[in-house]
Amino acid sequence: MYRIVRRSLYQLTGHEDSPQARRLTWSKAFFHRRSLLRTAIRKYRNNRPRYALQVAETADRGVQVVRLRNPRAVRRWKTELRKGPAESHSHGATRHTAGP
Repeated sequence: MYRIVRRSLYQLTGHEDSPQARRLTWSKAFFHRRSLLRTAIRKYRNNRPRYALQVAETADRGVQVVRLRNPRAVRRWKTELRKGPAESHSHGATRHTAGP
């Protein structure tokens, strides 16, 4: 949600000159029945159970699943990958594993 709002505000205030930004209005971004924000909320709500099922199925197959919840967690995870498994500590990530 944060990224959609930030990107829309950036485009609406004229900081981006792209065809998409030129077509965007306050109504289309936030207030219209089919606004970007409402569509994102609806899609997230509808797809969330499916995502949880896919993560669980993947973990059940013995694959390590790392859920990164924010950009800082992604940066930390990438740093840990560079360090190697002996030195890594998971900060900001949820690991789902299942194995033999």
